[in-house]
Amino acid sequence: MVGAGTVLSDDPELTVRHAPGPNPLRIVPSSMGRLPLDAKLFNDGYPTVLVVSRAAKEADIEALKSKPNVEVVRCGERRVDLPGLMNILNARGIKSMIVEGGSRLLHSLHEVRLVHRIVIKHIPVVTGSADAPSYMRSDEHNLAFELSKWRLVECFTKSGIAVTIYEPGTAHT
Repeated sequence: MVGAGTVLSDDPELTVRHAPGPNPLRIVPSSMGRLPLDAKLFNDGYPTVLVVSRAAKEADIEALKSKPNVEVVRCGERRVDLPGLMNILNARGIKSMIVEGGSRLLHSLHEVRLVHRIVIKHIPVVTGSADAPSYMRSDEHNLAFELSKWRLVECFTKSGIAVTIYEPGTAHT
């Protein structure tokens, strides 16, 4: 799953390319459904589920539904209802997913407590700025996340890239 912002900024494929195996079902929550019709994941014929709110315009939805193997699901009034989306996916037999989200999607998933594991790939490049978006930032509408509830369960290096995995639990000092 990626959010609309990632589709707009990165135009991801979300396909398996460097290992054997089937392509995943791609899920894109986009409250208003305003995404470019020429995005790669709407034009390669692989299954993609676009999740929109009831506030999305019918013309935008019809244009996206006309793409090969793209299904549009409405879930939520003004924003995509993420817990409701998880119920829909669960009913289809989907029990877990990888989210390669940006700060908005990650923040929203944490906010409704839908994150059960965090895998961080520590890419050896220094980037960013003080104004870079963060899924951990709180504002007047959201409480700060309880980071001490996460514990490191695994750390390893693969192909020169460090990977750390965190799961909910009691932090040890």
